Amino acid sequence: MKKQILVLFSLSLLPFCLMAQDNESETVFDYSKTKHEFAVDMVPVFGGDVPTSIFYRKNYQNQNGKNRGFRMNLIFGNNTTDLGELTFEEGLYDRVSNHAYGITLGRETQKAIGSNFVAYGGTDAGFTYTSRRFRRAVDVGPVVPAVLNFHTFSYNLTPFMGIKYHFNDRLSVFAESGFEFFYNRFREVEVLSSTSGIKNAEIADNFGTRLIPLRALSIAYHF
Repeated sequence: MKKQILVLFSLSLLPFCLMAQDNESETVFDYSKTKHEFAVDMVPVFGGDVPTSIFYRKNYQNQNGKNRGFRMNLIFGNNTTDLGELTFEEGLYDRVSNHAYGITLGRETQKAIGSNFVAYGGTDAGFTYTSRRFRRAVDVGPVVPAVLNFHTFSYNLTPFMGIKYHFNDRLSVFAESGFEFFYNRFREVEVLSSTSGIKNAEIADNFGTRLIPLRALSIAYHF
């Protein structure tokens, strides 16, 4: 927890510290020539996983000459694991499948600081669907479900702030934090067998907020 607070505190102070630099200096990037960028979040990689999203941003100037950005993040993930034997909710299961799909759209305000840095902030709105499916290994009677399905439908609104560093006009790295407002709908479906169909379906709702000290740490290519 202390590490997360330190990351957020550092991100919040960085734009102000950088403003001490010369704002009139020539930048190593020119968004009129390389206004598009694709990025990959490296946070999952540090945890030993593969990236499960791809990020796109279009950098532009509005009618008043202010730097702005339109952003989109696509979330995707599929994997199936053979468990051997896993005891879960009084059942013995041998396979679990996980799926995740989502999209986030947002706009941001940007401020070039010095020759390499860009500070930015804005708001994202998004939707994500995730599911987890357990398949029963052996038939243990009608009491234990043959298949357990867990579905989550998530809606969120996230104000964010971040800092980007350009190595050159084509390559940059950025980090950002956010504060998320979310609504989740959970649905649990139990299937006894292919002939008996659904035993029951339970639905639950969840509202909340959460601080995300390190929402993304990404490397981007500009073109």
